[in-house]
Amino acid sequence: MKIKCLLLVFVLISNFTFAQNNCEIGQLRYDKTECSADGSFYVFLTFEKANTSNSFVVLGNGKNYGTFLYENLPVKIGPLKADCTTDYEFLVKDKEFPDCQRFVEMGTNCCSNDCLMYLDSIGHECHDATIDLTLFTSRFPENTGQYKVKINGESQGVYNFSSPGQINGLTIDVDNPVMEIITCVLENDACCDTLYYVNPCYCSISQFKTQVFDCNQEDSTFSVKIDFTATMTGDSFVLGGNNTTYGFFAYNDLPVSIENLPFSATTFYEFLVIDENSSFCFGAYELGIVDSCRFECNISNPEIDILPCTEDDQFYVRIKFDEENTSHSGVRIRGNGVFYGQYDYGQHYYQIGPLNGDCNKMYEFLLFDAENEACRTEIVLEEPVCCNQECFIGELSVTENCDGDKLTFFIVNFEHNQPPTHTFNLWANGIKLGTFAYGSLPITITNFPFAFPTVEFKVINLADEACRKTTVYVFECKKPEGGDCGITFGDFSVSDCENGKFFINFSVLSENPGNQGFKVVSENGNLSKTYQYGLAHYSFGPLTGDCVTKYSFVIQDIAKPDCKKTLTMEEAVCCSGDCYIREVDIEPICVQDTLRGYILNFDHNQSANKLFGLWANNVKVGNYTFGALPITINNINFNTRVVTFKIINLENEACRKERTVEFECIVPENEDCALGVVNAESGECNSEDGFFIFFSLTHQNTGNQGFKIQGLNNNYIAQFNYGENRYKIGPFKGDCETKYRFKIFDIAHPDCLTEWSMAEPVCCGDGCLISGPEITKAECVNGLVDITLNFEHNNTSGSFTLKMNGQVRGTYQYQDLPIIIRNLEPKKVYSFFIKDNEKECSEEFAFTTPECSVSAEETIFSHAKVFRTGDDIMITLKNPGQKVTNVVLTDILGRQMYKTGFSGAEQNIPLGSTPTGIYFINLQNGLYTKTFKVVWSK
Repeated sequence: MKIKCLLLVFVLISNFTFAQNNCEIGQLRYDKTECSADGSFYVFLTFEKANTSNSFVVLGNGKNYGTFLYENLPVKIGPLKADCTTDYEFLVKDKEFPDCQRFVEMGTNCCSNDCLMYLDSIGHECHDATIDLTLFTSRFPENTGQYKVKINGESQGVYNFSSPGQINGLTIDVDNPVMEIITCVLENDACCDTLYYVNPCYCSISQFKTQVFDCNQEDSTFSVKIDFTATMTGDSFVLGGNNTTYGFFAYNDLPVSIENLPFSATTFYEFLVIDENSSFCFGAYELGIVDSCRFECNISNPEIDILPCTEDDQFYVRIKFDEENTSHSGVRIRGNGVFYGQYDYGQHYYQIGPLNGDCNKMYEFLLFDAENEACRTEIVLEEPVCCNQECFIGELSVTENCDGDKLTFFIVNFEHNQPPTHTFNLWANGIKLGTFAYGSLPITITNFPFAFPTVEFKVINLADEACRKTTVYVFECKKPEGGDCGITFGDFSVSDCENGKFFINFSVLSENPGNQGFKVVSENGNLSKTYQYGLAHYSFGPLTGDCVTKYSFVIQDIAKPDCKKTLTMEEAVCCSGDCYIREVDIEPICVQDTLRGYILNFDHNQSANKLFGLWANNVKVGNYTFGALPITINNINFNTRVVTFKIINLENEACRKERTVEFECIVPENEDCALGVVNAESGECNSEDGFFIFFSLTHQNTGNQGFKIQGLNNNYIAQFNYGENRYKIGPFKGDCETKYRFKIFDIAHPDCLTEWSMAEPVCCGDGCLISGPEITKAECVNGLVDITLNFEHNNTSGSFTLKMNGQVRGTYQYQDLPIIIRNLEPKKVYSFFIKDNEKECSEEFAFTTPECSVSAEETIFSHAKVFRTGDDIMITLKNPGQKVTNVVLTDILGRQMYKTGFSGAEQNIPLGSTPTGIYFINLQNGLYTKTFKVVWSK
């Protein structure tokens, strides 16, 4: 008979004693779950309380979420819609004392960034007056669930992702050949894809593509190549425009060229295509004014989506981009030495893959025109993709904020490799400070219910509790005094029974305790022990586990004996025997008769969050939680068919099990041995510029003797065993010049090796830095946009160069920041590149200019005048009701020379000492600015 894992349930009997008798509800704390497939989530609310009744009600956003018992805290609220717009708020009110309440504003929540739903393609079948459509959709990570469809605003029903969606009998709209097809995940209107589909059953000429070529600035001529999509047409068409007929052409001859067109500053070039069989079947394209050779081929603004990993640890990417005046041959995509293919322009997206998610390779993608390789852009993944990534949490840092010598708050931060929506618990000296999302880092802590000054902080990843980090920190500020005492058990667990004896392990949650420590008393075990505050964990025992007694424990502050708490175990202890691991099952994963992995499972009586280690032929495979079983292992670190597996409980190494198996499929030979370094990073530099390096190692088909790491440009050498989550090497000297390089090789198979280097030199505390660029103001001026640029800089030279969309805008002095950049087009994306003129530091970013309303601007400044009076410039306002807030004088490079407020109907600007040159006077009013150019001479 299998003995199942015993679940111990603890009942907390609250005996908190507070000085006041009034009902009190403490600060509300909330945890948000991850979004479900339908775009919904839940919220868990919890809080401290005193002198309340036995129940409370939760309200918010005009809803009553229900009545709950305090003893059931935390409570679960939901499901709630993550629509990116609702500002969620929660009000907790005591049921008996309605004035006893507490409010928290959570804000909005968005699931749309995690939405990966695509309308991939559309099939069709034409009838006399109707059309049948077949929709092919995809949803990641699995094609599960349903989606709804709207075509031109009309609902067409609900369909399954697992099969094509069939829509029959749609009436052909003779007035509108373009269908707007919107597909959305059912019950999640934020997760949609939209496709504008030209009705293939309707004679249509659309999707024009033009390319200006053979542009000759000397004789002021250019040629244009025209292509388009034609459906249900005749054999030929007529092409004309601007009161000119260019000729008749066959559709089979597309693309067609019109040559030697003249430049014109007044002709707005347009092209009209009419089908030979029907004058109602036509299409038009507006090229605009062509008065210079400004039509350069341009591929820009690439965007990339990383799709979820497949079962074989591979992934795909989907790329989008903007293009102007590109060729008709299409775009080519390559990267990392691989040519991915040539594609037509105008696709919804471009899917590339499969790619290996090995946590090591940095993928780059170069997009270039098939006829003009100089017309290109590139996009690089910010970090390697890990399809089997191990969680990493770095050292925790603490920043204190004090009022005098008293701590007011502190800020916690650390490095990690987790998604921003995943969550972790933060503990301080055994006291849980809360559950937080990684995306909320850094976190500000304002309550200090733990002992000072030495604090052990612990970060535990909720998705994988084996992923954790402990950091000890000594506070310099003192803890504020005062407040009522509170004490209770924190983490509580029971040890394994040995010879009928057991211990309880616990942490302590305390608030304003005394300075003499606390004691724990077993009321039915005749045992009492005293402890000092400040430790992360405590142990109490031994106690006799007779499978009958349900033990009760009292934890009590010694200096404040009324400050206590009682805990009663609902179940008796030592009923399931000692730890056991048995019935080990190892199921091979064979692909084409070759072993590619195995599935491990076994029976046990351990709690889900306890850890065990796995070895194969005495080589460690890794650490896992019992609750993760069954486990799929893809790392084959042996090269024999007969393998001895060893499983060891890491909290009780006497609890272990071995099993020898013989695999029938072929075990990969030694030449398949592979090593890879991932997540390599340097630690903090000490006062002598020394530092350590931390890294993780992927390995496959390695030997059983471990590996060595050897410095290639340094004298470091060390030996390690496989199976650790994280390795530490060093110390090394950080000189801000050396990019440390290393070689790692398998000891049993020295030819199995990898080389790697740090991405950057280390300990560059005084290195050149340009950071934090921002547009502090964007103003409409005469229908164009003026912007004000500023950024942070450290250890730079005296000047920098600014490029916009690849063109040099100017050279500026850092001391002139912020600078004004004038006459930009509205509603346009500009890329900025800032580079120091002497040192190797730079920064880049993008900004979209706002839309401008020239009419409003002209109304505000319609009667403003600027004229010279001696050594001054006089500004007068004659229009009643107009208001100018500031007057700013800048030079031709945008450097601010003078600024003043404006009052009354006129204002003087002194220019007597200003050098001769061209200047701009800007009258500012909210969004709008009126600019006057002044040519100043003495």
